[in-house]
Amino acid sequence: MTGNVVVVDDDRSLREMLEIILRKEGHNIKSFEDGALAYDWLKENYENIDVVISDILMPRLDGIGLLEKIKELDKDICVLMITAHTRVDYAIEALKKGAYDYITKPFNNDELKIIVRNAIERRNLTKENIKLRSALEDNKSSIIFKSKIMGELYLKALSVARTNSTVLITGESGTGKELFARLIHNESDRRNNPFFPVNCGAIPENLMESEFFGYERGAFTGASTSKAGYFELAHKGTIFLDEIGELPLALQVKLLRVLEDKLVMRIGAKDAIPVDVRVIAATNRDLESMVSKGEFRDDLFYRLNIVRLYIPPLRERKEDILSLAMHFLKKCCVVTNKNIKGFSKDALSFLESYSYPGNVRELQNIIERACVFETGELVGVGNLPIEVLQKKDTEVTDLKSKRDEIDFSEFDLDSYLGKIEKDLIERALKKSNGNKKEAADMLGITLWSLYHRLEKFGLK
Repeated sequence: MTGNVVVVDDDRSLREMLEIILRKEGHNIKSFEDGALAYDWLKENYENIDVVISDILMPRLDGIGLLEKIKELDKDICVLMITAHTRVDYAIEALKKGAYDYITKPFNNDELKIIVRNAIERRNLTKENIKLRSALEDNKSSIIFKSKIMGELYLKALSVARTNSTVLITGESGTGKELFARLIHNESDRRNNPFFPVNCGAIPENLMESEFFGYERGAFTGASTSKAGYFELAHKGTIFLDEIGELPLALQVKLLRVLEDKLVMRIGAKDAIPVDVRVIAATNRDLESMVSKGEFRDDLFYRLNIVRLYIPPLRERKEDILSLAMHFLKKCCVVTNKNIKGFSKDALSFLESYSYPGNVRELQNIIERACVFETGELVGVGNLPIEVLQKKDTEVTDLKSKRDEIDFSEFDLDSYLGKIEKDLIERALKKSNGNKKEAADMLGITLWSLYHRLEKFGLK
């Protein structure tokens, strides 16, 4: 991955060496002999810069001062500091002030290349996230959520919408798979063309081929006219194949051929018809398990599973319950001409404690029913279904039981929490392949804070 790099060092030979190394990697380089000159240029050009590599000890404006000024321009520019081996304390000060990383003289060329490459990748990801979060704020109204996990899923859907990749959406029934399929279509270049939803489990098996691919007049008894299939009807748009796991094996073979060749052969036709259709499939079944049992073709699964979106059940994102409940309540009030303002404290407590085996769809039904029977300004416990009221007592008992399993006779809270903290740090470092900056970002702490914890737990 290449990018735009600024090199700042008063040592001409070192500056020229950095230019040679980085240009060979394909990077665009701009160099300066001191921080003041670099800052004057950056004020007008910082938006196009990915990485600044700066010596710390320089005349006029040193590296620390330049770092502070760069962070005022754009806090997301990655600044890499160069320091002598004997003055690591300067580098630590730079890390506290937001430097991406530091290297000591003399440095290893390969190490430098890797750090710069990682910094550019981080800068690009930051830019992309800013764009996607802006789009999220503009489009969030189509899908209601508050949880971090759904926010990340929403951003991923917006990102994949810009491509033509096949998408497989998985998750339990009622989680909102079709909503995400429509979101991807509406945010794609195909938005002005058809979105064609197909419930694969609702079509009789003997009609599937003709419904999917169409037929010519006289192809079989009763075919008095020609008919276009679903793929032709979705031409230039998106076809959403819901419950894809219900397709019989014979039709799976023909669907795979359409995906690979982008040609449809009507029943009774001599020539194939070209189609330009994006496919989004969804299922609540375990397709990998079906493949191992021979119930679903592995080649079709791999062709569908180019991009996977997993929508978690509502019980795993309970932060979304209140937002969804209020959304459904407002919609129901419009239909029923009521002015219910919200939920009583007890009713909300029960709603947030329930496990929702039917997910968002079940929550919607619960709220609509409560809205119909509620006569006051707040939905009360009396209008919630009995299964919601019973579930809370069971969960409270389970939680108490788990709490009581801990042996407090020799319990040390600091030691207990320390073990958890150390384990999380080790996991983050393993996942980032030892990149401390990435690990710190995963943990939601500063790089300086991570260094402190590494020393605390002896993980140097």
